[in-house]
Amino acid sequence: MNKLISFGDSFTWGTDLKDCVSGDPFNNEEAFKTYLEYHHTQGRKIITDRMNIDHGYKATSINACFSRLTWPALLAEHLNLEYFCYAQPGFSNHAILRTILKLREYFNKGDTIVVNWTWLDRWEYYIENPIAKTIIPNKWKQIRPDFNKSDLDADAYYRYFYTDVNAKYEALKTILLTNYMLKSKEVNVIMTCIDENIADRNYDTFSFISELQDQTEELIQWFDGLGFYNWAKENKFSISEKWHPLEDAHYAAYKFLVNKLEL
Repeated sequence: MNKLISFGDSFTWGTDLKDCVSGDPFNNEEAFKTYLEYHHTQGRKIITDRMNIDHGYKATSINACFSRLTWPALLAEHLNLEYFCYAQPGFSNHAILRTILKLREYFNKGDTIVVNWTWLDRWEYYIENPIAKTIIPNKWKQIRPDFNKSDLDADAYYRYFYTDVNAKYEALKTILLTNYMLKSKEVNVIMTCIDENIADRNYDTFSFISELQDQTEELIQWFDGLGFYNWAKENKFSISEKWHPLEDAHYAAYKFLVNKLEL
């Protein structure tokens, strides 16, 4: 059976949707109630092939608790495809690409890959700890502008190194690289982006950025020219206090893309 595999951040994971488990369901009473109501009792098939087994996506893991009410999940049901979600809340575009590269060997001809690119101003960097790897392992750290009051690394990055030009440049390169790699796998690709700034040609635009925009223009599916969040806001769909569009927005987005792409 072919698969629909989604990548992205919290919008793809389904944060704040009613069936999405927030927190560890085995150490948090409210999370466990949600897990039982929407996941465990439905006998969800979590480990379905080597992709999940190799990457530890077990039924007792928080990774089993992404929402089935997001537009990618609804699209998978519409297309009769097995649904896998490898999005993670807070991911940067670089983290999304890394995850795709990790799993690309499991993509089969005829699968559908959904990539929801996130805000351009997110960043990540690799922390190497050669002294105490067993205590504090090497890891990738995600940073966002809203971290700068509590995180010294984020504060330094956004104060001294971040520019809108570089953010746009890096995101466009990431999208092109991803598209090139996915083409070789003969899969169906649907890309969206939450941040309309990636397509803006009035600000922070140089010839090399314009060239990349020309190359990526046909790759991104917009919602009436907007990213999912701003489209949901513009159309007055329900949005959580944490800025996540809710069930009605996801259902409308699913219907919108089915009609637009004639799926």
